[in-house]
Amino acid sequence: IEVINIQGFSREAFPELLRYWKGRVQAIWLPPDPELVTPATLTILGEFCRNNKIGLYVPSEALIDKGALASISPSYEEMGRLAGWAAREVIEGRYPGEKLFPQKTKVVINLKTARQIGLEISPSALESADRVVR
Repeated sequence: IEVINIQGFSREAFPELLRYWKGRVQAIWLPPDPELVTPATLTILGEFCRNNKIGLYVPSEALIDKGALASISPSYEEMGRLAGWAAREVIEGRYPGEKLFPQKTKVVINLKTARQIGLEISPSALESADRVVR
């Protein structure tokens, strides 16, 4: 696997970036950046990825309907449980630690998009997903 890190994203450079990616990448991870995650870029990127058979991975389940192949995000349920635990520790006079990180992630797979890009998802991946969009 070769990772290509694109820095300094701008909306003006977006079309050139898509031309660069065409034929070079098999998957795109869209980081949770407000410059990138806009209705316009999601529409364009989703269509580009489907047309070029590229898997689009997004940081939020809410974006799965925009044509993403999968979302990988923190488990907000676990984050809430962890925040409650930390609050209780503080109230009881204990130090919960400087940084707390949820251990569980939430994975959602979009089978409709997988079919559109010609990708077969293994049964074990579907079983381990938190949700499958059919």
